[in-house]
Amino acid sequence: MKNPALAEFLAHSVELESEAQDRYGELADAMEGHHNREVAAFFRRMAEEAEHHLMEVTELAGDMVLPQLKAWDYDWPGTEPPETADYESVHYRMSLRQA
Repeated sequence: MKNPALAEFLAHSVELESEAQDRYGELADAMEGHHNREVAAFFRRMAEEAEHHLMEVTELAGDMVLPQLKAWDYDWPGTEPPETADYESVHYRMSLRQA
């Protein structure tokens, strides 16, 4: 591999955007279940943005073989990827501003 640092960066980017897409989708589903449609729509848009970013990263990687990192190999500033919303900060009656 020509640039292992780039490959690791892209592997982190793929995981970050994939996790963000999943989390925002889960939050949108939860908000829809509680009839908080405005916040659900916001989280759905965020999931779509993450999907768009994931496609961009995948395109950038091209045919580069990315390392298959284990969960503990990711270097996040916290316990989860930085673009995932914290479950503890979400409430079913939250406003769009709080989201």
